[in-house]
Amino acid sequence: MATVPNIIANLAGGNQPAALLDQNWAACLVAANNLSDVANAAAALANLGGQAQTAVTSWTPIDSSGASLSFTNVDAAYQTIGNFVHAYFSLTFPATASGASTLIGGLPTAAVNGNRGNVAAFLQMTGGSTSAYGVLIKNSTTFGLWNPSGAARYTNANVTACTFSGMLIYPTT
Repeated sequence: MATVPNIIANLAGGNQPAALLDQNWAACLVAANNLSDVANAAAALANLGGQAQTAVTSWTPIDSSGASLSFTNVDAAYQTIGNFVHAYFSLTFPATASGASTLIGGLPTAAVNGNRGNVAAFLQMTGGSTSAYGVLIKNSTTFGLWNPSGAARYTNANVTACTFSGMLIYPTT
């Protein structure tokens, strides 16, 4: 079975310490392995680099579009390792006709104020007619959902009753 610790051990080749692996890349592997496996992800990443880290903690995604939407089926957690936040989430948009651009807030820490703070999110979208990606807004705790084919942000109505699962890894300093 491909568990997160086994993947990291295989990548390290048995002779290299896992600390040499890039933390962000390892976290991407964690997401590809199992997005909901936050506890295993935290345990595997705890061995990387000896970085200061926080315990896995929940966070609450909120609607920051101005439409006062309430998400359902919310499952969200994060861990800070060094100056990077690893935030995982799953949520469902309500049925809405709101034409406001999607904007999800409530991330635990603001992204760095600089272009490296504009990071993309890995997302899985179910219930929609197309795919989506997320973009964190620098110097904020919010991110928008974008249509990859049109390079425009979705409106809330575009994603009515859609479920998104994903992760953001972003620098705070």
